[in-house]
Amino acid sequence: MAMRRLVVGNPTSPARRRWEHLAPFVLAVSMVIAGLLSFRHGQDFGVYWRAARRLVHGEPLYPVSDGFLAYRYAPGAALFFVPLAALPLVPAKAIWYSLIFAAVLYVARSLKRFSPGPRATLAVTAAFLAIARPIIEELNEGQVNLVVLAIILAAFAAEDNSRRVRPGLLAAAAAGLKIAPGILALEWLVRRRWLAAFSAFVGLVGIAAIPAAFYGAAGAMRENASWIASITFASQALMVTHPASQSVFAVLGRLGLPPQVGSAAAIALAVAALSAPDLPRRRALLVLWMPLGSTFGAIQNFVFALPAAYLLAMRGRAHAWLVLALGLPQVVLLYDVVGPSAERWAWDHSAMGIPMLALFVLVRWPALGRANDTPAVAPTNPVPPAPGQRSFGLRAISRRRQPAATTSKRERHLEAQDGIGIEIGQLHAGRDVPRPEADPHARVRA
Repeated sequence: MAMRRLVVGNPTSPARRRWEHLAPFVLAVSMVIAGLLSFRHGQDFGVYWRAARRLVHGEPLYPVSDGFLAYRYAPGAALFFVPLAALPLVPAKAIWYSLIFAAVLYVARSLKRFSPGPRATLAVTAAFLAIARPIIEELNEGQVNLVVLAIILAAFAAEDNSRRVRPGLLAAAAAGLKIAPGILALEWLVRRRWLAAFSAFVGLVGIAAIPAAFYGAAGAMRENASWIASITFASQALMVTHPASQSVFAVLGRLGLPPQVGSAAAIALAVAALSAPDLPRRRALLVLWMPLGSTFGAIQNFVFALPAAYLLAMRGRAHAWLVLALGLPQVVLLYDVVGPSAERWAWDHSAMGIPMLALFVLVRWPALGRANDTPAVAPTNPVPPAPGQRSFGLRAISRRRQPAATTSKRERHLEAQDGIGIEIGQLHAGRDVPRPEADPHARVRA
C-alpha cells in the first residue's frame, strides 16, 4: 500500500514530495555502492586504456591475439581515452567510473525533458529499477554505454535548443564509440534536418581521419579496414551462439530462424521507430533499437532502454508497475542469486530480449497497453459537475487550465471571469450569454 500511495497519490502531498526528493538520492547512493563493488572488475575499460596506448605509440589496434577482449570501436574513438592512457590503470579506472556516475546523473536529469509531469521523478526511478540488470552489467564491465547514452541525450537537448550543427557532431561522437547511434542521422534525413545529418557525416569522416595523425594516411585506412573486419567477424561469431546476445537476431535465431529473418525484423523495428507519431517516442524507440537491432546486443547494451522505460512509466500507475514487471525479474537472474546454470538457461531463452521487445511494442503502440490508469496530470478540459455532485476540486483544476488556442478573445475573457467555463459551453450551444461590462473591474466593485 505504501508503494501504491507513492505512485498514485496526490502529487502535492508532503509525503509524495519527500519521496520525490529522496528517490534520486537513493538512486545515486545505490549507483555509488554498485560502482565500488564493480571497481575490481571493469575489464572492458582495460581494453579501452590499452587501445589508447597503442594509438599513441602507433601500434596495431586490432591484433588477433586479443581474442574476445579485442577493441571493437572505431580507431579514432580511441582518442577519447588518450588522456586516461597517460595514467596507470587503477587511477585511470577511478576517473572513468567517476565519469560514468556523472553520465548517470545527467541521464536521470535529461529523461525528464522527454515528458515533464508530476510523476517525472518517480518515473525516472522506476525506469532505473527496471533497467537495473543492464546497469549492473555495465558497471561490472566498466563499459561505455551510459556515457554514449548521455552524449545522445545531449544531442537531443541541443536539437531542442535549435542548434543545427552540434546535434550531428554529438551523434557522430556517439557513433564512433557505438556504431548503432548512426541511425539518428537517418531520422534527421526523414525529418529533412539536412544540416544536422550533414554535420553527423562530417563528424564521422573526422573520426575516421584521426588515426592518420598517428599512422599516416595508409595506416589510417588499414586500421579502419581492420576495425570493420573485426566487428563483422564478432557479429557473425556471437550473433546467436553467445548467451549474452539478446538482440532480435539472437531471439529469432534461437527459434531456428535464419539470419535473414532477423535482418527483416530489425528493419521492421527501425521503420516502426522512425514512423512513431511524436518526437519523444520516436527518439526513445530509436535509442532502444540500438541493442535490439544490432547483430550482437549484449545485456549491458540495454541501458539504452532507459528512455523507453521512462516514457512507459509516465503513463500512469499500471504502466509503472508494468515497467517494473518487465525489468526487475532480470535482477533475480544474477549469477549470485540463481546460480550459473539457471542464469545460462535464462539467457539461452532470451530472458532479456523478449521483455525488451515487449517494451518496444508497448511504447510504439500505446493502445496495446492501455489500462484504467489514474492520469499523471490534471485533465486540460474539465467538465462541470452535474447538480448535486461533488466537484472534486474542479475550481482548482480550472484555475490551472490554459485557454485553448482556438478560442476567441471574448471567450477567453468570459472564461477568466467565471473560472469554470460554463458560459463558453453555453455560447457554443447557442444560448444567450450576458455580455461583460465595458469596465472589466465593474463586477468586482459592485
